[in-house]
Amino acid sequence: MRVQPLLLILGFLLAGLPGQPRPAVAATPEMLVAEAAEEALAATLEAGSEISVHFMSQLPTQVIGLSNFALDPRNGRFRADFLTDEGMVEPAVGLAIVEVSLPVPARRLDPGEIISEEDLVSMRLPRVQVNSLALREVDKLVGLQARRALAPGRPIQEHAVGRPIVAKRGETVNIVLREGAIAISAPGRLLEDGAMGELVRVMNGISNRTVQAYVVNAETVEIRL
Repeated sequence: MRVQPLLLILGFLLAGLPGQPRPAVAATPEMLVAEAAEEALAATLEAGSEISVHFMSQLPTQVIGLSNFALDPRNGRFRADFLTDEGMVEPAVGLAIVEVSLPVPARRLDPGEIISEEDLVSMRLPRVQVNSLALREVDKLVGLQARRALAPGRPIQEHAVGRPIVAKRGETVNIVLREGAIAISAPGRLLEDGAMGELVRVMNGISNRTVQAYVVNAETVEIRL
């Protein structure tokens, strides 16, 4: 992808005219590259994304524009030609990394802990390190329970958290089946943990058969026909 700002043409014209004042530096090399990369990647950038620029070559200190900007969207590598205030063209290469902001643990969270807002901090991470399963909103994390250890500074995956467990494997529960005004109940034993409203497997204490039922609370599960 290539970007050729009009600033380059203007810079060449002004730099070549004797007696004409040279234009002030409009932006730093990092800002110029970030702007060009944002334009090149506009179709794939999500709201709130920012571009971090890292140069792999020495840069002139005074630049007034850039040209022949080429970016590989697969790895962020770019090449650009900068116009200096002396009218020289200086090539440069580097990386333009798309970063996204998302909540991550501020400390290690152990399995079973309930996540509070104080447990989270906002961090910018390279987009390539954040997959589609990473949770990106604080409101969707607060109140959930860690199902596995959550490392500080790492994205939180959907499968690593869930609603708080209220019914625990091995505990005795009352299995309820309702049909209209009629309710039938039987003792049972939970074969897996479950949060409120989750479907779990339960061993019927009378028939010794495994049934599936929804968790109502710590003592009751319900079969829904």
